[in-house]
Amino acid sequence: MEFVISWTKQPNQDPTPDQRGWEKGKPRKYTDKQEEKILSIYYNLKDNPSSFFCGASAIANLWKRYYPLTLPPHLRYIGRVLKKHHLTEKIKKGKNKGASRYLLYPEYTILNTVSKGSLLEIDFIGKKFIQGELSR
Repeated sequence: MEFVISWTKQPNQDPTPDQRGWEKGKPRKYTDKQEEKILSIYYNLKDNPSSFFCGASAIANLWKRYYPLTLPPHLRYIGRVLKKHHLTEKIKKGKNKGASRYLLYPEYTILNTVSKGSLLEIDFIGKKFIQGELSR
């Protein structure tokens, strides 16, 4: 307790000097080459019509395929790179109407695999009809 009191009373209490050993704003572990690789994988996924997802986990999986000798970067770093280059969309709270566009999933699946060019209709039956309840 006495040590803490004497330490806080010392005149050199300025926390602003940066003593990390690397530049502020630069990652300690990753290089610009890795950032370029992440962006190239992202654009490959975005341009490929058969890819359903272009997020950080999909990029990490493709990283393993493209660069098997190097470890993939952490998902948080991949997400930060995508955010830095404005390639992510903020998901709104409540109804996520933009989720299908972000996932690149339903449009391709419905048009190219399920319906195969024919008209597709989907009907939903409410809970009360499935259980046989009478409408009031």
